[in-house]
Amino acid sequence: MPYISLDIGKLTTEQKNALIKAFTEATVEIAKVPPEAVLMMIKENELDNIGVGGISLAEKFGEKK
Repeated sequence: MPYISLDIGKLTTEQKNALIKAFTEATVEIAKVPPEAVLMMIKENELDNIGVGGISLAEKFGEKK
């Protein structure tokens, strides 16, 4: 059973559904497994928990809490 784990910033429900569909379709095509065998976990992270270039994404994009 393929297991896909994706760590990403906050998403809408529509974005999550689109990612799940796209990753599942690609896995089915490439790995030749049925869609029911594909398990995907999306872990959303706050922008202040993600850093790039020495600063958090919250700081980079001016997000306030």
